[in-house]
Amino acid sequence: MTSKYKVCQIAFDFEDDSFELPPNIQEELINDCLQRVWSCDEEDLVDEITEFYGFCVQNIDYEQKNSYIESQLSDDTPTLLKRESNLSE
Repeated sequence: MTSKYKVCQIAFDFEDDSFELPPNIQEELINDCLQRVWSCDEEDLVDEITEFYGFCVQNIDYEQKNSYIESQLSDDTPTLLKRESNLSE
């Protein structure tokens, strides 16, 4: 089932044998990812992000957005279900 996810923290593998992405561009990509809402199946989230940015995800912490709960609760009530994954383990 397709759901919406908000990334809270993420680490990419920005380097290979001969190249490392400059730190300022790394920060821009991370900030862009944190501002997006990803709509996909949970098992596809890492693949979607990797394909979108072109860098492998090393570690990710994300929350599932629940549209019904968001529409029913006030603005100061937490509305996200937290998920965490460390892909390096």
